[in-house]
Amino acid sequence: MGTYVPILSNKQAELHSLADIPAPDRESMLPLIVVRDPRPPRGRKSERPRPWSPETHLRRAASHENDGLVGCLGSDRILLDISQVDRNILESGEHPAAWLLRYCRDLGMTTVPVIGAHGDGEYRRAIAGATRVLHTGACIRVRRDDLVAGAEGLRSLLRDLDLPRAEIDLVVDLEALAVDRARFMADVVRKALEGFRPLNGWRSVSLCAGAFPMVLADVLDHDSEGSFSRTDYAMWRHACADLGECDLQFGDYGPVTPSDDAGGGLGAANLRFARPTHWRVLRGLAPEDKTPVPEDHNRLGRLLIESTADFDPLHCAGCEFIAKKAYNGGGNAKQWRQADFGHHFATVREHLKSAA
Repeated sequence: MGTYVPILSNKQAELHSLADIPAPDRESMLPLIVVRDPRPPRGRKSERPRPWSPETHLRRAASHENDGLVGCLGSDRILLDISQVDRNILESGEHPAAWLLRYCRDLGMTTVPVIGAHGDGEYRRAIAGATRVLHTGACIRVRRDDLVAGAEGLRSLLRDLDLPRAEIDLVVDLEALAVDRARFMADVVRKALEGFRPLNGWRSVSLCAGAFPMVLADVLDHDSEGSFSRTDYAMWRHACADLGECDLQFGDYGPVTPSDDAGGGLGAANLRFARPTHWRVLRGLAPEDKTPVPEDHNRLGRLLIESTADFDPLHCAGCEFIAKKAYNGGGNAKQWRQADFGHHFATVREHLKSAA
């Protein structure tokens, strides 16, 4: 069975769903966690004041408490991307990437720092310095634009890191993937990776993308359901056939898009149920005054269970939650999205095991 590389943010729905996975099953997963910047984007005021400082936020992101990386994942090895955190966020002046990586190490977590092939100079220097202290190697995350730019940026980065390829995880992240582009993008990846050969010289090579619809409201009406192709998985299968020389790992964004807010929100309730080749999505009633209809998630859960012949409440923690709450009530938007992720993770692990 190959290693599964889900790309996630450090939001509760994602982290808690990972924590629900039995420890032996997590051994076949290598999550890439993108740490969010604790401050709102420029030009947009936060709707409510934040009760802690940026430094405290970073501590909470890593902490051993229930909502932090260490609290959810223990000493698991993870890939940690801190490039979205503002360089000047700490009063001490220390780069937040170096600070957070050291803090995670001190709490007992094995973190592999993530860096882009064409990234910010200060971030690159901070990560290069951290690799010399952590001794866990590094991860290079190659985006779609990086593939177009070629391998020169990668060679420059390898010089800065001063690490052999055998100590580097290479993650090719195509981000949002169009539904009809599986074969085409597999060909693009095959040609682009010519500059990265020999592929079996890297510690690992992963191909990741997100194929869930960018805006669910554009493709699915209220109080209806739809089926959406898992094109990311189909593309990976094509690429595996094309790149037979290495063990190409599969990665995705779970049942969300690369820009989706997995923590719930003010939209209609919805369930996103992974199947071998597609997602089955049930979308709820239109919100009332920007507020989701009460108990609509529970109604959708009942519809899902009663119309899915092979639904198994013992399949995973996500299915157990759906079965319990569908008929007994309760659960907030974050918890229902956590169930989506839990079922997705279990389904992908099964697919990878059968494809091995």
